[in-house]
Amino acid sequence: MVLSMDFLEETRKRVKLSDEKLKDIAAGAGVSYNWLRQLKGRFLTNPRIRQVQSVYDYLEDVDGQP
Repeated sequence: MVLSMDFLEETRKRVKLSDEKLKDIAAGAGVSYNWLRQLKGRFLTNPRIRQVQSVYDYLEDVDGQP
């Protein structure tokens, strides 16, 4: 499955704008803190869609954004 760049950018944007701490987002989404830092910092060029989806879903639940 190919990861849409729009979806990836939207997820990165949500991570940056969230009031949640990165360690809390990582724990809630079931991803490692280091992986999430790399995603936020654009160091991951080809992240796995399941991990990105988990972060997106977690932030949607926590922040209440559609």
